[in-house]
Amino acid sequence: PNIQCLLEDFVSYASYSLPFGMISLAENNTHLILKLSDVLPKLHHQFYYETAASNIQKVLEDFLGTDVNHGSIHFPYKPDNPMDYHKHFNHPVCFSSPTFEYHIAKEVTLKPSISYNVDLYQYTKILCEKRINDHENNRKITEEIRTLLYSSHSKNWKISDVSKKMNISERSLCRKLQHEGTSYKSIYDDV
Repeated sequence: PNIQCLLEDFVSYASYSLPFGMISLAENNTHLILKLSDVLPKLHHQFYYETAASNIQKVLEDFLGTDVNHGSIHFPYKPDNPMDYHKHFNHPVCFSSPTFEYHIAKEVTLKPSISYNVDLYQYTKILCEKRINDHENNRKITEEIRTLLYSSHSKNWKISDVSKKMNISERSLCRKLQHEGTSYKSIYDDV
C-alpha cells in the first residue's frame, strides 16, 4: 500500500495502544495531518514530541526509500534552540501549535512502498485485528477505570469510590484487575 493506507492503519491500531494520548488523521487540500493530542501533562515535554517526530520521519523514509521533505512538523511548544530542529528534520518546523502535527504532502502519501509485500501486509493486519480483539476482551475493567480517572483528573479517587461508581465490590474489582494483569494502584499511578 501507500503511505495513506499505512497512516490509516497506524491510527486505527495505535488508538488501542496509546493510553497517554489520542492519535488521529486529518487532511486539508494539500496534506494528510497526523495529530497527537490530549497527551497526559506529565508526558507533555519536548523529548516526547521530538521522539514522535523522529520516528514518524524515519518510518516514512524507510517506507519510501528516500527523504520525505514535502511537509511540515508542528510542535506544541517553543524550544530554546529552534534552529536545531530545522537541522534535524527535512521539513519546515513550526512551534507553539495547539497540538503536535506532522503534515505530509498528499502527492507523497500516494506513492507505493518500496518494500510492500501483500502477504506480509495481510498477515500483519490479521495480527493487529487479533490484538485489538484480545485487548477489548481482556482490558475492559482497566480501560473503564482509566476513563473514569481521566474524566475527573482533579478528584482523588480511592478504590472504594471507583468500586461504588462501577457497582462492584472492592474485592471483585481487585480480582478482575489481577486477571487483567494490573492493579488499581498501577492504574492510578499511570493517570
